Amino acid sequence: MLDHDAAQIETMRRFGWRAFYGDATRLDLLRTAGAEQARVPVPAIDDVEQSLKLARLAQEHFPQLAIVARVRNVQHYLRLREIGVRLIERETLDSSLMSARSALEQLGWQPHHARAIAMHFRRHTIRQLEVLLPHLRDEARCIAVAKAGHQQLEQLFADERQRRRQGRREGWSDEPPPKND
Repeated sequence: MLDHDAAQIETMRRFGWRAFYGDATRLDLLRTAGAEQARVPVPAIDDVEQSLKLARLAQEHFPQLAIVARVRNVQHYLRLREIGVRLIERETLDSSLMSARSALEQLGWQPHHARAIAMHFRRHTIRQLEVLLPHLRDEARCIAVAKAGHQQLEQLFADERQRRRQGRREGWSDEPPPKND
């Protein structure tokens, strides 16, 4: 762990973790922290510019690293994707989806249906960001892509409502399993 919060470093060390104090965008500190032997760093830097700086530094000096970045928002996600970071998790996406799932369950949805719709939404939103990526410098195209994505999402929700009304589970079949003779 490499962090600029001295209290966090001290806490991690008390629990037996190797932790280093300093600016993660400094090449010497990355080397001291073991970046040359590392396989998967997980940058969790709120400042977008610092996050980009670290990703570029890691890509240039430690090409063996498979960066798994935690980002604050869509803009942060897109900026990292632009420079080639492929494994990105949005900080609030999954907790928002789990909150939505809980809300659906409280509204009477079966847990498997609530989970299915949350996972459909997750896949859709990530796919939409990837479709949007090549058009970031073209506002009109971004708007058109976003509108098309919204229509696709509405259709996805309509399909899910239809499956729910029919009592079908995503990935489940009401047919009995084949008999082994």
